[in-house]
Amino acid sequence: WVYCFGGDPWQDGLTETESKSIYREMHDFTVYLLKQYNGSGKTFFLGHWEGDWYLHPGYDRNKTPDPKAIKGMIDWLNIRQKAIDDAKKQIPHQNIEIYHYTEVNLVQKGIEGKSCLVNDVLPFTNVDYVSYSAYDTVIPNRGNTKTQLHQALDYIESKLPRKGNLKGKRLFIGEYGFPLDLAKTAETQDTWSREVCLAGLEWGCPFVLY
Repeated sequence: WVYCFGGDPWQDGLTETESKSIYREMHDFTVYLLKQYNGSGKTFFLGHWEGDWYLHPGYDRNKTPDPKAIKGMIDWLNIRQKAIDDAKKQIPHQNIEIYHYTEVNLVQKGIEGKSCLVNDVLPFTNVDYVSYSAYDTVIPNRGNTKTQLHQALDYIESKLPRKGNLKGKRLFIGEYGFPLDLAKTAETQDTWSREVCLAGLEWGCPFVLY
C-alpha cells in the first residue's frame, strides 16, 4: 500500500496543486524503485487498501458515495497511474516490473447495481491491476465459494478497461480469510481457505493473498 507524505486529499476533489504533489511523489518513488532494483527480478505492486471504505464513511455499505468523492477517486487513481507509467518510460530498466492497482471490496453491492468503486470508479481508470478484498463474497458463501467467487471476479473484470501492453488476467485476490470464531475449528478454517485459494487460481488470478 502506497500513500503520499503530502496526503491524498481527493475525497472533496483534487486541486491542481494537490494533483501535482501526488504525481511528483509517485513518480519519484517509482524512479527510485527502478534504479535501486534494476535487474533484480523483483515485481512491485503499488496500490491501496480497501477502496470502497474511502467512499463509504463510517464503513457503512448502505451509504451512497458522494459524486465529488467518486470524481476525486477517479482523478487520484489516474494521476498515480500516469506518474508510474511516465517514470517507466523515462528510466531505462530491465528485469524489474512495477504495477499500480486499486482495491475493491464491496463487489456484491456493485452486482446489485448500486454505487461503489467497481461500478462508478473502476471503468473510468487506467489502472494496471485490480485487487479484490473478497470478504463480501467468501464469508456468506463459506464452504461453497467457487461459483459465487467466479461470478464476482467475472463482474470485476467486466468493469476493468483494457490496457494494451498487459496480457492475461489483471485481477487478483488481495485479501480474504475466515475468523476462527466463525469456523469453530482450525480444520474448517483451513478447508474454507484452501477452497477460496483454489477457486481464485482456477479462475485465473495471478495470485491469491490470504
